[in-house]
Amino acid sequence: IKDEERYWRDILNTGGSNTKLGDLTGERVEAIHRAISKRAPVAANRACASLARALGIAMKAGWIDRNPAVGIKRNPEEARERYLTEDEIVRLREAVDQHPERASALIVWFALLTGARRGEILQARWPDIDLKAGVWMKPRLTTKQRRTHRLPLSADAVAVLRELRALSPSLDLVTPGNSETTLTRLKRAWNAIRRRARLEDVRFHDLRHAHASILISRGCSLALVGAALGHTQAQTTMRYAHLMDGALRDAANLVASVAAPRRAN
Repeated sequence: IKDEERYWRDILNTGGSNTKLGDLTGERVEAIHRAISKRAPVAANRACASLARALGIAMKAGWIDRNPAVGIKRNPEEARERYLTEDEIVRLREAVDQHPERASALIVWFALLTGARRGEILQARWPDIDLKAGVWMKPRLTTKQRRTHRLPLSADAVAVLRELRALSPSLDLVTPGNSETTLTRLKRAWNAIRRRARLEDVRFHDLRHAHASILISRGCSLALVGAALGHTQAQTTMRYAHLMDGALRDAANLVASVAAPRRAN
């Protein structure tokens, strides 16, 4: 919501506030996009996309005949990929164990163990988690795929949840307080943990990438990784395909060992 509010402030402050809906042209949208791009190229793309969605609603309502935000050339974006090495994961675990605010620190470690998004974790509820069976049923309203995601949990992840529940047995998975307080505490804890672990360039979402990279480096298929992360489209998981070089090389060597001619003694 805060992001959307920021996008619309940018749209209105760069020439959109005095324009009637019916007078909004593609040239005007391009000018708005260029103006925002001078300061924040990626935010300009997001603002343009938000404007296009809003104008799409206006078209369905019959207020306009065409969407002038469709077809606007966006700024190039480079996907950010940051994966943790095994040494960095060790440092992260040490920083988690040393952090004084235990509940938030446990949520950080749980994110790495499960590959779950921060929002999914903060909206998790105890009725959705079967600690005995080690299964987390993520409700469809909390996942980007808008469908229930059944996630089997490791023994370590279950141990984290048991400790969290001991800290707050009558409340939801999140730390005590309302969701805003919980998020604030988690952000503060995460910043402290990554500084202690010397991982200042690592985002919370990179823990999800780290989870995927560990699976792939150990020979798991992209299909399995996609199932673990809750992807509904294979193309979403394909971003991790380049991490399979080791496994693919082993497979190639396996074929070569069978196909190579036998050498005479």
